[in-house]
Amino acid sequence: CFVHTGAAPTPPEVSRFLWRGLAVHVTDLYGSTEMGPVTINGKVHDYIQYRLVDRPQLGFRLTDKPYPRGELAVKSPRATTGYYNNPKATENLHHDGYLLTGDIVEERAPGQLVWLDRRQNVLRLAHGEFVNASRLEELFWSQSPFIEQAYLYGNPLYSYLLAVLVPSAAAVERAGDSTEQRALLRQELARVAAQAGLKSHESPRDFLLESAPFSQENGLLSSSNKPRRPHLKTAYGPRLDELYLEIEKRQKGRLADPGLSLPDKLREAVALTLGLESVETGSSSFVHLGGDSLAAVRLSELLR
Repeated sequence: CFVHTGAAPTPPEVSRFLWRGLAVHVTDLYGSTEMGPVTINGKVHDYIQYRLVDRPQLGFRLTDKPYPRGELAVKSPRATTGYYNNPKATENLHHDGYLLTGDIVEERAPGQLVWLDRRQNVLRLAHGEFVNASRLEELFWSQSPFIEQAYLYGNPLYSYLLAVLVPSAAAVERAGDSTEQRALLRQELARVAAQAGLKSHESPRDFLLESAPFSQENGLLSSSNKPRRPHLKTAYGPRLDELYLEIEKRQKGRLADPGLSLPDKLREAVALTLGLESVETGSSSFVHLGGDSLAAVRLSELLR
C-alpha cells in the first residue's frame, strides 16, 4: 500500500526507484523518540509548532541566505515532558517552551524543512549507526604521534567514514613523499582503531592527505582553536564525496571481474554491502560484521 522510510536520509533516486518499481506512495519521515513524528517528505505536520534557533558557533544562522538555518525546536502533543530521573538532561532539552531536537535544518519555505546536520557532531550513516565524529577525531590525533589533525566525514548515503588527515612533523620526517605518508597514516588508523576497540564503521575507510594544517587563518579553526565543521565540510566535502564514488566504483569493478572465483565474489559482495574494505573467510559472522536484516536483503539482491 505504501512505503515509509526514516532510519536515515533517503537518496531521491531511491525514492524514485521505489515509486517506479512498486507503484506505491513513498514517504520520507522525520522525527525522534522525544518529539514523535515531525515531518513527512520535509513538510511539518499541521499539529506541530516549530522554530529555528541560531547556532552561530556551528555556522548556522536565521539570517543565512538563501534560506534560514538553525537548530530545530518543536512543540508537539506527542513530545516528552522530560527524561526520567535526569533533571539536567531535561533542562537542556527545553528552549523557551520548545523542545530542542539537536538537528540542524534549513527552512526552504514556511513548514518545509530540509535536514542538514546534527548539533553535537554526531553523524548517522546509511545503516542507521551513529558516530561521534569529534570524539573519534580526538582519539586518532591524540593516540598517534604521526597524525597532527583529523577531520572525519560521513555521508549518510554510505555506511563508512572518510577523513582528511594532516601529518605531523614526525610523519613527514619518517616518510618523505606523500605515498609513504599515506601508508604510514593508514597503518596508524588501523593501529589506533584496534587498540581502542572501534567498530569497523568508526574508523575511516580512506582519507585525503592535507599538508596545510587547519588554522584560524584559513578559516578552519575558531578563535578558541576548535574545528569549524561547516567550514571543513565546505572545504573538503566535494572531494570526499568524489572519493566515496571512486571507492564504490572500485569495489563494483572487482565484483564484476570475470577472473574472480566464486568465494572471492561472495567476499566482495559482503564487503560492498556492509561498507567494508575487505572480508576474510571465517573471520566473523554476517551479523558481527555489521549486517542486519535490511543488509541481508541488499546482499541477496546483489548476489542475484
